[in-house]
Amino acid sequence: MKRDMKLVFDVLVFIELTDTDIGPTYFEIIQEIGTKRGVWDSGDAEEELNTCIVHHLDILVGGGLLSKYEQEPTREQSDETFYQLTWQGHDLLDAMRKVVDIR
Repeated sequence: MKRDMKLVFDVLVFIELTDTDIGPTYFEIIQEIGTKRGVWDSGDAEEELNTCIVHHLDILVGGGLLSKYEQEPTREQSDETFYQLTWQGHDLLDAMRKVVDIR
């Protein structure tokens, strides 16, 4: 799968703008990007985008641009995966904003 830098930009911006200490959940990222791209709750197109987002989240974590925190399930709450920008992730986002007009 090829890297989609527009998707990377959208994911990084959403994580940066999420107003929590622990970052957005995997589901919140999927929902935000799916809604932004007009495929949320649309079947095959949504599934294809979800696969792409999962791949990009994995390579962003692997590249040190995002940190990933997995919360274990409890009786009151199911398991959750949260994402935060690392220092390198903030640097990449700043560079993307300066160099490329990604809209």
